[in-house]
Amino acid sequence: MSVRSFFILFSLFATFVTVSSGDTFLLKSGDRVEGHATNENEEIITIQRYVGDPAPRSIARNDLQEILPDTQETAEYLTIIDSADIKTAVGPDVFNQLIDRKIPAFESKYPQTKYRPNLDRLSNQLNRDKARQAGGAVKIAGIWLTHDQVDQEKYQVSAALLHESMEYSAPIGDWPTALNAFQNLRVNYQGSRAYVEGIGLAVEILPRFRAVLEEKLQSYRLELLRAYLNSDGASDSVRENMSAAPRRESEQIQASINEQHRNGVRWPTIYPQSEKDFTEVNDQITEELATLSKLPVSRYRESIDAANRAQQAASGHDPDTAKTLLNQAQSAWPENEMIGRIAVAISAEEKVKEMRASAARADLKAAQTAQASEMLPATKYRIALFTGIALLFMGVCGWIALRRTKRSRRRFVG
Repeated sequence: MSVRSFFILFSLFATFVTVSSGDTFLLKSGDRVEGHATNENEEIITIQRYVGDPAPRSIARNDLQEILPDTQETAEYLTIIDSADIKTAVGPDVFNQLIDRKIPAFESKYPQTKYRPNLDRLSNQLNRDKARQAGGAVKIAGIWLTHDQVDQEKYQVSAALLHESMEYSAPIGDWPTALNAFQNLRVNYQGSRAYVEGIGLAVEILPRFRAVLEEKLQSYRLELLRAYLNSDGASDSVRENMSAAPRRESEQIQASINEQHRNGVRWPTIYPQSEKDFTEVNDQITEELATLSKLPVSRYRESIDAANRAQQAASGHDPDTAKTLLNQAQSAWPENEMIGRIAVAISAEEKVKEMRASAARADLKAAQTAQASEMLPATKYRIALFTGIALLFMGVCGWIALRRTKRSRRRFVG
C-alpha cells in the first residue's frame, strides 16, 4: 500500500472524529443542553452539541439559568436529576433507589458539594411522592392517578409504559430499543400524553444515535484499513481468505437487519457493516429529525393542559366551563385521546345538572302549590267577609232609601 493511499484513508477516518462536549447549559425552563459554545454575545449563545448536528442550537441569555462545568461531580449530579424526573411510578422502588441509595452515595462521595440544597429539596419531594404512591396513587406519563382512575386510563397507561421503556433504554445507550418504543407510541398511541413526551426524548436520542453510528463507521473503516495493510503483498488466495470471513459476517448482519425490517422493526437492533447501510440509517435519522421538528408540540401540550383543566371542571360540577376548555383542547389537538373520555364525563354531568334543575323546578312548583293551598281558606274567608260587608252595606242603603220613600209619600198624601 502506498503512503498516499494510507493518508487518504486516514483522512477519511479523521473526518468523522467526534467533537467532545464542553459544558452543560441549564435553561430556566428546566431543559439543558450539553456541548460547547462556538459563538456568543450579550444576547445569544450558540452551542455545538454533536457531530453531524446540522443546526447548532442558539440560546437567549435571558432564557439561561446557569452554565455548569463539565466535571465528574456535575455529571453525576445531573444523572440523579435525570433519574428523579419520574414520569411513571407504580411502586415504591423507583423512589427508594433515589432516596436510600443514589442521593446518599453522591453526598458521601462529595461531602462539600454545592448541590446539597438542591438535593435536600429533591429528597423532600421524593418522600412526598412516595407517600402519595403508598396511599394507592400511581403516576402515569407525569400525572398522578387514583386507583379508580387507572382503569379509565388504560390507553394512557399502556402508552406511558412505552415511554418508560424509552427513558430506561436511552441512558444505557440502547438507542434502537428507545426509538422502536417511540415508533410504537406513534403508530398505536398517537393521542396519548406519553407520545407528546416521547417526541422530545426522540429528538434528543436521534443525534446521539447518529454519533454512535459514526463511531461504528469509524471502527468499520479502521478494520478495512487494517485488513488492507495486512493483506498488502500477500497472494491473491490469501487476500481472498482474509476478506471472506468479514464478508460472511457482513452478509449475516445484513440478513438479520432485513428480517427485522420485514417484521416491522423500524430501527434494527444490530448495527450495519457496510458504507451503504450506514448511509441509509443516517438518512433515516435525518428524515426522522426533520419530521419531528415539524410537529406542533406546543399545541399538543396546550391541548393536554386544556383537557386536564376541563376534567377538573367536570369533576367540580361545572360542565359549562369544562365544555369551553374541551373545545380549546380539541382545536389545539383533535387526536388527543382525553377529549372523548372527558366529553362523556361532561355529558353525564350535564344530565345530572339537568336532573337537578328539573328536581328543583318540581320542588318549586310543589312549594308554590302547597303555599297556594295554605292560602286558599284565608282567601275564601276574605271573599266571604267582603261579600257580607257589601251585602250589609247594600241592605242598609236599601233600608234608608225605603224609609225616605215612605216619608215622601206621607208628606204628599197629607
